[in-house]
Amino acid sequence: YDVNISIKIAYKEIKRLVYKYKSVYLALIAWNWGEENLKKVIKKYGNDWNKIKHKIPKETRAFVIKVLSRGLMNYFPYLANFEYKINPGYKKLD
Repeated sequence: YDVNISIKIAYKEIKRLVYKYKSVYLALIAWNWGEENLKKVIKKYGNDWNKIKHKIPKETRAFVIKVLSRGLMNYFPYLANFEYKINPGYKKLD
């Protein structure tokens, strides 16, 4: 098992999904819940996050929010009202 290869494969897949769905939210839903499930929801409710977020499993919704919030917190820790330590491996922006 090579972590670097896994990361590269995951990156390529997420990138593909972002280009396909034109949305990071939808790409993360597809990644976590499956593209077929997402297609069904989009067909019925459209592709607006605010319209579909309650139509997807709460675990998937939590995953999307967690991924996006961790990304923001790692790059913009000053947005939080508490002391936040940058995770090793992330570049701190000045």
